[in-house]
Amino acid sequence: MAGTVARIFVNISSSLQLHLHSFPFVSNPRTTMAAPVHVVSPLAAPEPTPGCDVCRALARERQEAAGSGNWSTVTDCNIELRRHHRVHP
Repeated sequence: MAGTVARIFVNISSSLQLHLHSFPFVSNPRTTMAAPVHVVSPLAAPEPTPGCDVCRALARERQEAAGSGNWSTVTDCNIELRRHHRVHP
């Protein structure tokens, strides 16, 4: 069994190395870096529309969540506020 596993591993390794050598820009899969990650700045927190009860409730919920460190709920409230702003003129 161990010999069979070793032969399979050698066969896979050999074909992988042959495949990688067909791409000149990949010199060594262990040292080749991955593509860069592009990070953007987070959006500013949306402000509630004055006089809107829905906006006021979402802003209150967001403030309470931030106070308790519940950043997932803060993000959810920000998303809901942005979506809700679409109904305001």
